[in-house]
Amino acid sequence: MLFNEKTTETIKMCRCCFMCRHACPTFLATKLDSHTPRGYAINLARINEGMADWYEEGFERLFHCSQCGLCKELCEFSWPEDEMVLEGRREMIKAGKEPAVIKKAAKDLMKNRELENDMFNKKIYDKKNCDILYIAGTALKNGQEDIIRSVCEIFENTKMDYTMQSIEDISGIILSELGYTEDADKWIKGYFDKINALSPKRIVVSCAHTYDFLKNHKNLLNKKDITIEHVLEIIGEKIENEEIDFKKEKEEKVMYHDPCRIGRGHGIYDTPRMIIEACSGGSVVEFHHSKDEAECCGAGGCVNLTYPKIASCVAAKRIEQAIDEEVKTVVTACPNCKKVFEEAAEQKDIDIEVLDIAEYALKNL
Repeated sequence: MLFNEKTTETIKMCRCCFMCRHACPTFLATKLDSHTPRGYAINLARINEGMADWYEEGFERLFHCSQCGLCKELCEFSWPEDEMVLEGRREMIKAGKEPAVIKKAAKDLMKNRELENDMFNKKIYDKKNCDILYIAGTALKNGQEDIIRSVCEIFENTKMDYTMQSIEDISGIILSELGYTEDADKWIKGYFDKINALSPKRIVVSCAHTYDFLKNHKNLLNKKDITIEHVLEIIGEKIENEEIDFKKEKEEKVMYHDPCRIGRGHGIYDTPRMIIEACSGGSVVEFHHSKDEAECCGAGGCVNLTYPKIASCVAAKRIEQAIDEEVKTVVTACPNCKKVFEEAAEQKDIDIEVLDIAEYALKNL
């Protein structure tokens, strides 16, 4: 047996079960049974029992999984199908049999791990002992300046003491999601050393993946009482304390997409809806599947980096729901979600505006 007891048990249970087939966003987009937890489990069972090798057809589809965890959410017995797939990726990489596109993506990430941030006056960068260290995460990697500028303008308007890093490291979460766990672990100390050197009171992030990563590695921060927050939590806090006002000029129909990493990952559902309602003057229009049952945007698990056509197909399925509800604005709280939705809308000629929660809040100030 190649896999540990936990993964082997998951494989045995999932390869005979169809019950979460309907939950997989990738399957809903491609209609391939090999893009389901059962399909992944069948292939991994063949590997585990020595009946196949990684180079054979079908195994690259492990990297098509968005790692959103919806299958586990809807599983009657909560089998960790997403972890099973990730373990399969890790073993394929250890064997040196990962697809060329995956190897190239990892190599590019390792080569370009430092992101230069030169959008603002140098005075805001690398200040020590600030109230807030703002980490842009994938918003910086994706070149989404509008998100970053919106966050900083909200900080300025509400007179918050903040700083950013002039050189921001990629956290390692992307490598980890690909399955290069050992390489990702090598980054961690240096990443946290740079944060600890600035000694902020709070860390605020735009990126749902970075938020999840920091939450899961909080023990590496020197200040044990430091808080890690998403931008939407800061905006929500300002609304509750009546420190921010919105126009509310007209009621508009707005849908909110729950990013997997801050929704299912950390249970943040009410705050973004409260922000949208405060801005729009109306209730949020929900996707057919939302909150803890929200479907992935398609960008999870690095699929948008490695297999963009699949990511776009998944994203288009999600965006089409907004058109069905006659909604013209979709708001989300992760730069990757925004990016893949915008790309899918452009490719499918879907007339929709996609905004990050910070952009939406600033637009309505």
